Amino acid sequence: MLHIPQLAQLETRSWQGAPISRRTTDGYFNATAMCKANGKQWNDYFRTERAQQYLQALARSTGIPVDLLAESITTGPNEERGTWVHRQAALDLSRWISAPFAVWMDAAFLERMSQVRDTQPVLAPAFSTGLEAAKLLADAVGYVGGDAKTSMARSLTALAKAHPEQKELCYESQRLLCPAIEEFVNVTTLTEELKQAIGEQNIKLLTTAAKEEGLMKAANPRNLVNVLLTEAGLQFKGGKRRDQASYIPTEEGSKFSREETRPDIHSREAWVPQLLWLKDATVKELVQFVTKKFKVA
Repeated sequence: MLHIPQLAQLETRSWQGAPISRRTTDGYFNATAMCKANGKQWNDYFRTERAQQYLQALARSTGIPVDLLAESITTGPNEERGTWVHRQAALDLSRWISAPFAVWMDAAFLERMSQVRDTQPVLAPAFSTGLEAAKLLADAVGYVGGDAKTSMARSLTALAKAHPEQKELCYESQRLLCPAIEEFVNVTTLTEELKQAIGEQNIKLLTTAAKEEGLMKAANPRNLVNVLLTEAGLQFKGGKRRDQASYIPTEEGSKFSREETRPDIHSREAWVPQLLWLKDATVKELVQFVTKKFKVA
């Protein structure tokens, strides 16, 4: 069992009049309170195959043993008792409980991001390295998903969208925090990389040709890259639901991609699935495909 300070620092929010607490020391949520507020039982969730698979995957990703991702506190002040769970597990639990509650939990994380501005004065030159400042900035955001490094990178992406004036600091922090992570990028970035690889003039020619062949409605380079990814057998069109990515990778495409939930560019309050591509490897595949099929030099 993790050591819990005698006087844990709690942050409490109200869901339909019921208090939901989060420990500020480690970010763990009171799962007992989450379930009780919605007429559910933690054990009913914990016994599901979904929960076991999620917790096992989370343990592999974070390096935290499963028995430490959810811990039971039976002594001490009443507000500190109950089952406390890792914040990623809390988000999955909220989705099991109900869609409205999951939306409320997501909003709570996003609200924390909007309050990061208040912490920025301490990021100043008092730190001996930029890495220290980056870690504090990422931790202040509070959104977690994936392994630790990817999680912080995601948080900083969201923060950069919420505070454009801090964009450079956020992206520099990402580079400091995640130097070893292979770079996955969205189609917009992939488009710019492909322009560099085959030349902007070739991109214009291919865009015009694809539109004339009816492969896309609007003639723009970003649409072209989605067409090329599809024609190269790396993806196919997804559904129109907001909980689905616009494109889904094929078996071959899954070698170069991953799906990640990111802030919707049209709404800071919504998170949507996006298909991201391994930058260098995907550009190489597209260059080979274009060179072979269209004789682009």
